[in-house]
Amino acid sequence: LVERDDIVTGGASAAYGSDAVAGVVNFKLNHKFKGIQLDLQNGVTSRGDGFQTQISLTAGGAFNDDRGQLSISYSKRNGVENATRGFSRIVRPSSGLSTGVYVANATNLPSQAAMDSEFAQYGVAAGQVGRTAGLSFNGDGSLFSFQTNALNYKGGVPNLITTPNSIRYNSSGVNGLTIPYERLGAYAHVDYDVSDSINVYSEFNFAHFTSQAHYAPSFITVSVPVTNPFIPADLKALLASRPNPTANFSLTRRYAEVGFRYADTTTDNFQVRLGATGALGIRDWTWDLYGSYGRSDQTQRDSNGFSVSALQSLASAADGGASLCAGGMNLFGPQANTACANYIRRNTLRSSTSEQKVVEGTIQGSLFTLPAGDVRFAAGVDYRSDSFDFTPDAALQSGDISSFSTAAIPPVRGSVSAKEAYGELSVPILADLPALKKLTLGLGYRYSDYNVAGGVHSYRAEANWEVFSALRIRGGFAR
Repeated sequence: LVERDDIVTGGASAAYGSDAVAGVVNFKLNHKFKGIQLDLQNGVTSRGDGFQTQISLTAGGAFNDDRGQLSISYSKRNGVENATRGFSRIVRPSSGLSTGVYVANATNLPSQAAMDSEFAQYGVAAGQVGRTAGLSFNGDGSLFSFQTNALNYKGGVPNLITTPNSIRYNSSGVNGLTIPYERLGAYAHVDYDVSDSINVYSEFNFAHFTSQAHYAPSFITVSVPVTNPFIPADLKALLASRPNPTANFSLTRRYAEVGFRYADTTTDNFQVRLGATGALGIRDWTWDLYGSYGRSDQTQRDSNGFSVSALQSLASAADGGASLCAGGMNLFGPQANTACANYIRRNTLRSSTSEQKVVEGTIQGSLFTLPAGDVRFAAGVDYRSDSFDFTPDAALQSGDISSFSTAAIPPVRGSVSAKEAYGELSVPILADLPALKKLTLGLGYRYSDYNVAGGVHSYRAEANWEVFSALRIRGGFAR
């Protein structure tokens, strides 16, 4: 039902409000559409993925001299992952490995002799791995270095990428080049002549949108006591060589067994508008009065985060967490304990609601006639209220969740309202002269009273010189 779009460039705040600093785009809808139109479009990438389809049905007419229109549309797109293209297969290599990383404490380092001794059994020359090196773990518990050199890594771990000098986790390989989505929309418009001079109208717009994004598993650093029963023998030897051998140590790990993180978002938008237009009986003056209400509800369900406190309880337990989940949580190497993954896994929910209420009245027409044409005006008043309410669930508010963020997420709510009055003049100065088909002066002013910021003034002055039909020169000043 979009008939055309009109682009107004330059400072348009006096006419459209403060947001229109750079201009505004007006979508003009076809309220005279008559008949039925069906559009169907399908597409797929040259690799045979990313299939998308779109279908829309528009109908108009058959009511009050063809003054009713309805349009419904549906679209769906399958996602394409980074890993399916060579240019994006490796993205954001991360040192947060799914095999766990021993983080050296600068104030309590293992001895270099112990480090040389442990790596000597892997065939690594003394001094190649320093005391401050970050170390990770193969499936058999042996150590490998991965930051400035890649020594003794035995492979076989999904999503780890290796070069001669480093080992990293391919943290964004599963992310979407395009995300999958599904959208359903509907629009309806009806207007009715109450009398020869008054017309009432109503509009309704609705959209339902779902999408899914997925990311690599989350990672975090926990404190591990030396009594943890899963500590491999080679790491135990290094820990024992520290100045304080009984101190806890830090372990950073990406919890692949919990699974990739998913964000499933559902958004419902709707807007309804009721209004009336008519003639004032003064010259060609017309009026328009309407009220509108719009609301957007969004929920995001995050899957496969985990509880930091639950994880810490497993890491600190004398039995490695075996009394809390079958088998306990082995943090060292590529593990796959489903019971303990279920114990720490948390799915969370965040929701937000935005509302807008608007009441606006305008009048417009010609004031008087100059030699170059009619002086025209438009004036109006409006009231606008916007509110926002964001509510994360209790788990997100607690700060105990490692998912798309690891900090506490507070609820946020607030509102802003504005009362405004505005006016515009279009004054024809000269017309139908050599090299001057038309010269027009445009003036505009708006006063806005915001409940949070007080009163502000917007204004503009603009000259339009139409040299001939194919050339127009425009200049002005706007605040």
